Formats: sequence, C-alpha cells, structure tokens
Amino acid sequence: MQKRKIFGILVVIFGLIMVGGSLGYQGPYRAMAPISMSLLVVIGLLMIFWDKIKSWMSK
Repeated sequence: MQKRKIFGILVVIFGLIMVGGSLGYQGPYRAMAPISMSLLVVIGLLMIFWDKIKSWMSK
C-alpha cells in the first residue's frame, strides 16, 4: 500500500471520530461542527481513491 492510502485511512478514521464527537455539540453553530468535521472524511477518501479519480478525470 502506498503511504498516501495509509495516511488517508488514518484521516478517515480520525474524521469519523471527530464527526461523532461533534454531533453532541450544543453551541450556536450546532450544524456547522459535524459538517466541517466531515470535510476530514472527504479529504481522507480523496487520498485513498486518488488514483481512480485521476484516471476517471483524464477520460
């Protein structure tokens, strides 16, 4: 496995933990916390599947 994929898996796991923790946030920006933390999950998934996305975009 490439280093990018391993790091992507770690980022996804960390992002899921952060999303789960931010779901209980009761501050003024209640909806913004899980949305912003889910960006970590999206970035991790992009890191994992970058080769497939890159080949798909070049077609």
